[in-house]
Amino acid sequence: METNAGLVPAMASARSGRLPIMAGMAAQSTGSAGGLSAVRLATSSVTADDRVDWWCAQLNQHFGLECWLEPDRRHPFHIDLALTHFGAMTLIESGGSPLRLRHRGNSGSGRVFLQLQQEGAWHLGASNSSDANRVDPDSLVLIHVRDDAAYTTFGAFRQTGIMFDEAALTDLCPRWQRFAFRPMPADRGLAAVVKTHLLSLTAQVRTIGCHDASSLAAPTLALIAAWLGSLDNEPHAEIPGLPDFHRRRVKEFILSNLCDPMLTVERVAQAVGLSVRYVHKLFESESTGLMHWAIAKRLEYCRQRLADPRYNNRRVSDIAYEAGFNDMAHFSRSFRRQFGSSPTQARPASSAHAAR
Repeated sequence: METNAGLVPAMASARSGRLPIMAGMAAQSTGSAGGLSAVRLATSSVTADDRVDWWCAQLNQHFGLECWLEPDRRHPFHIDLALTHFGAMTLIESGGSPLRLRHRGNSGSGRVFLQLQQEGAWHLGASNSSDANRVDPDSLVLIHVRDDAAYTTFGAFRQTGIMFDEAALTDLCPRWQRFAFRPMPADRGLAAVVKTHLLSLTAQVRTIGCHDASSLAAPTLALIAAWLGSLDNEPHAEIPGLPDFHRRRVKEFILSNLCDPMLTVERVAQAVGLSVRYVHKLFESESTGLMHWAIAKRLEYCRQRLADPRYNNRRVSDIAYEAGFNDMAHFSRSFRRQFGSSPTQARPASSAHAAR
């Protein structure tokens, strides 16, 4: 059922107590106290020119978030979002086209959203961090609705998640906030159990009677708290798969900020939400330290520029400074050590004397 305006009530079956999900600007069900109700929001219910403003209005109405949205103009903008309320929880399923979204946090909300990324990737950042974390498929991330946040998608996306009261989680896991806005792998251990549970809820919650669905809220929260508690109580290095996950995140951040002359281990650690000591520990087993690896990547960046005829008129020093080097003597020595030749010798023969 599609509609362009107004409320679309979602009617529960009198026989089964089950609730179908409805499309439109909003869907609500009164039902029994603490029962099951569902909402579907789809941009297909409004004209293309009105979709961005309409979608921001829906996010404000349902989550109390003031939003700014910028679709990727190379793709028709569309989003489909389903909300299923059971007990004190809301199951949220969404998918859509590439976009950028910022929202101002709702300080009065006291809600937390646990998201499972299924398809596509996001850059996600909180207001208290100048850098974004990459949320890849098959990872879980906690989003604190009180905080401002910014999201950028890489292509089309699909995700599912659960929203619940902050206070209820704090009672079970007092230190949960240290994991907010930090993507974590969901391929093993308790994280994989949480993932399987979320997917089972997504597949079955609307086939379950209102009372039975509401009774799932407490064990769902307990499972999430148990997973977070396991992360809180064990050293990072002892959590299977987590060191590799963090090494990948650290390297991705460095590569995206490679030419920043102020790039340091301290800045990297702050950006990815880890301690400096732990970042060093992550790279102990590799042949070179983290910053040596970063310098090697910078040198490769310079070598590619020097060998590219399109940069024939750029001076060697300009290319070096652009890559984050601020000492030409150090740059030249490092370049010769890595490639066995000087930066000038890396240029095509016809341009070796044209730009030094």
